[in-house]
Amino acid sequence: MKKYNKVIILFVAAFLFHGLSSNTYAAPPLIPMVFSGTINVNSGESPNGGLLIGRIFDSNDKILYTSDSVKVSGNNYVALTLGPMEPIAVGKKIKFYLLYGEIPCIYSAIETIDYATAEVKFSYSLTFPPCLTQSELAEQAEAAAKAKAKEEVAALAKDIQALEEAEAKAKTKIAALAKDNQALEEARQAAEEALAKANQALAEAEAEVAALAKAKAAEVAAKVDPEPQTANPVAYIITLILLSVIFVLLCYFIYTYRLTRKRFDSGNVISIPEDFYKDNQALKSNIKNANEKINEMFREIHKISTETQQKTNNVEERLDVIANQVQEKDEEIKKYKDGYEIINIKRSLQHFLNAYDMTYNTYITLKKDDPQSENYRNIEAVYESLKIAIEVNGIERFEPKINDDYTKATGVSSDDMIPVETNDPDLINKIAEVIKPGYKLTSNNRIIRNSQVKVYVNKTKGELL
Repeated sequence: MKKYNKVIILFVAAFLFHGLSSNTYAAPPLIPMVFSGTINVNSGESPNGGLLIGRIFDSNDKILYTSDSVKVSGNNYVALTLGPMEPIAVGKKIKFYLLYGEIPCIYSAIETIDYATAEVKFSYSLTFPPCLTQSELAEQAEAAAKAKAKEEVAALAKDIQALEEAEAKAKTKIAALAKDNQALEEARQAAEEALAKANQALAEAEAEVAALAKAKAAEVAAKVDPEPQTANPVAYIITLILLSVIFVLLCYFIYTYRLTRKRFDSGNVISIPEDFYKDNQALKSNIKNANEKINEMFREIHKISTETQQKTNNVEERLDVIANQVQEKDEEIKKYKDGYEIINIKRSLQHFLNAYDMTYNTYITLKKDDPQSENYRNIEAVYESLKIAIEVNGIERFEPKINDDYTKATGVSSDDMIPVETNDPDLINKIAEVIKPGYKLTSNNRIIRNSQVKVYVNKTKGELL
């Protein structure tokens, strides 16, 4: 019944404050919330001896307040008080944490509640997930780090595959471009050959026109008699008319020929076959299309190159981040392992030293009472073996001297000191008796376990001076 007195007092105080606030216009003062109830751990472990705390979090999951701890007895806890005086805490989420054994439980209870002033929960049950040991935490962190690293490596492999595909696509397009260039070169050569043939045909046509004009002139000269025997006016007139017509035609043909030749020589007019013209126009169109494709190809290659460089830079940055994260996780895992091993070593060493003390005390007792018995010989063998093990590992047993000043003595602790009351002022703070010896390392005198002693204290005050 006594353990509920604190809860009842707090509840009555909360009730009185609530009643006062309902009769006045002033805002009521904040009254702590008080919780009592049972604790269950899903793994089946007993929370007995653990410490329970409560924390209030804001909307950003930042801790606003942490309560004092209460000790769990069996599966019950009593009077866990959360009492921040700031109004900002009202309505914020409360989470509960169990400090189980030497390792705090990193998970909160399944149950949560909003903070409200002047409330008392008498039967508030809390359920906790299994608490993990340091080695389990380390394994969990290592597994998470490995999984994350695998995901990053998979993403990196995917990016590399995309880069390889882009590179293959670029190579394919470059090969097609080379093929188009080869076709353009072949078309250019064909056009040059056709142009050479056209020039040759033009030269041949000019030669034929000159030969034809020469032949016509010779024919006309042969038909004209330079010295006529008879003067026939009609024949003369007809002959003159024919010569005039021939001369006019010849002049027109010569003028046309020279005009055409002049145009050919100036490059303004060229006479080419119709099929060659069509082929030439088609070739020009193909060259234009090919140039557009080439320009588009170069633009795409530049784009792919830029994207590839960006992806490469991103991959390098992600690799650096992954390497740093893996190194941090390795260091964190090493710390977890080192801390867990130190805890286990200390725990095992304490058990070993306790066993050594029990063996030593039994050995001393039998040596004094029954040194000839078989039990004495057996315990002596065990004692000598344990003594050799301690000495080989560099551990030395020590005891503080009787009547030494306890406050100045080395290797003693106030946690397990037993007071002995006295009225003699000269004995106060002096060591009265050594209950349990201490142990230290011979290499550097580092204390492994403190001695437990009885110390004289003032009888009136019950404490050291």
